[in-house]
Parts: sequence; C-alpha cells; structure tokens
Amino acid sequence: MIKDWNRREVNLNEVFHFQHSLRPFIYFVDSYGFSYFLELDKGIAYDLNGLEYEGLFFYRKEEDEDFFGVEVDGKIEWVEEN
Repeated sequence: MIKDWNRREVNLNEVFHFQHSLRPFIYFVDSYGFSYFLELDKGIAYDLNGLEYEGLFFYRKEEDEDFFGVEVDGKIEWVEEN
C-alpha cells in the first residue's frame, strides 16, 4: 500500500521502502522536530536531502506536487513482558 509520508499517513512504527528500492526504512522525528529516515539493514539515518544523494525517491503523482509516497511493507510491533 502506498501512503503519503508528507501528509502524515505513515505511522512511526511502519516499515516502508521508496520507489525502485526494496531497502527497508522507518522514519522518526528528533527532539527538535526534524524528520529522519532510518535504513533498517544498515542502521543509517538520512534526512530528506540525504535520500536523493542515496538515489532514493518518493513515489510521485503528477497531479499532486505535495505527494511524497512510500510503499508500506508492514510494521514493527513490540512484545511486552509480563
């Protein structure tokens, strides 16, 4: 399912990938309010500018220039101990 990251459709615990890539990511927001994308396989965080440098691009829609889509693969769920 493709969700619009720019409109906050992607939840913090959802694993996703970018267009033409299967590298798994989650996103997080730091204490200053800046968003980062954490590549789960490498443990490296990228900001928006770093994504393009890595050749990672959002799914786009011609009719909606604000659409920044990602393909959601699943979510990370935590198991609580009793």
